[in-house]
Amino acid sequence: MDYFQFGKNAIFNLKTGIVRDEQVFNQLKNISNQYFLSGDWEATFSSTWSFKTGLRFNFIQSELSTYQATDQRIESYQSLRFDPIQRLRISINLRQLTYLDQFEPLIPSLGADWDFWKSEKHSLSLKSSLAKGIKVPTLNDRFWEPGGNPDLLPEKSQQGEIGLAHQKSGDFSLENSLTYYRMNVDNWIIWLPKGTIWTPENIREVSNQGLEYEGKLHREFREWKFDIRWSYTYTLAVSTKGIGASDPAIGRQLPYTPQNQANGQLSAEKNNFTVFLGTNFVGTRRVTIDGAREMPAYQLVNLGFTYQDLTWKKFKFPISLQVNNLLNTNYQVLYLRAMPGRSFQFTSSIQF
Repeated sequence: MDYFQFGKNAIFNLKTGIVRDEQVFNQLKNISNQYFLSGDWEATFSSTWSFKTGLRFNFIQSELSTYQATDQRIESYQSLRFDPIQRLRISINLRQLTYLDQFEPLIPSLGADWDFWKSEKHSLSLKSSLAKGIKVPTLNDRFWEPGGNPDLLPEKSQQGEIGLAHQKSGDFSLENSLTYYRMNVDNWIIWLPKGTIWTPENIREVSNQGLEYEGKLHREFREWKFDIRWSYTYTLAVSTKGIGASDPAIGRQLPYTPQNQANGQLSAEKNNFTVFLGTNFVGTRRVTIDGAREMPAYQLVNLGFTYQDLTWKKFKFPISLQVNNLLNTNYQVLYLRAMPGRSFQFTSSIQF
């Protein structure tokens, strides 16, 4: 549930909710409840300055067949945006995180977008960012039986990216962007097999870098709106410092991290009705650190429909139906862990 209050130059938002997951697998039931409460305040001081601050509280209660545990996190954040000139936007962000009775007082990030060239129908933008990051072990990482590791350390990272974006307007709109990113992570968490049992471990240091390309084409024809989206990601994620100089992980692609991934989607919309056809490709992945076993690449196709204009009095009921894995492809994300074949997903919400 969201509550908004709009002022002349400010917006206050309060959000709360409960998410309950129930999973039955081999006659074993796993239940997880998540409760969250957050609030933020955003103010615009002038045409060049704006500020946002907020607080989030998250509480998770898990009652699984293998363990029972709780987790809570409190996060506060502040964001300052400065537009010194019309085509330049600079943002400074700070986060504070409390978790596992620990406190991270300062997690900063800095970003900038510069529209350095514009014509009647074309524009080019340069985007860049620098940031620190942290990823806390999940309850499954720490307590899953067998295999959980309660002694895991949080991942801590330094990351940066730089990219170029092109936009074209006119009879049809076209967007393209190419981004190079690099991340150095200390204590990277990864699940690896130890005999017949999988367990998460902290890899000492990992370098993760790559290229991301995204594109979008939009065209309107009579009453129809057509969109085509596509993307490709090349990832080189290797361990740069392991446990000892003879660690077989050093210099190798991390397990379950594909070098090549691609996505595409075609959608058509008319009178609040949308139909879409999408596909995603995942390249080969190593299963073990030494690369002795690889999992084959796979490609999935999904088909879906949405309708946004189902109403009753002041209520609105957007609905959607999606057919996942339309071609009933046989594939695995984890070694020897079968994934569902063709499946159906129906979603509805209430808006008022």
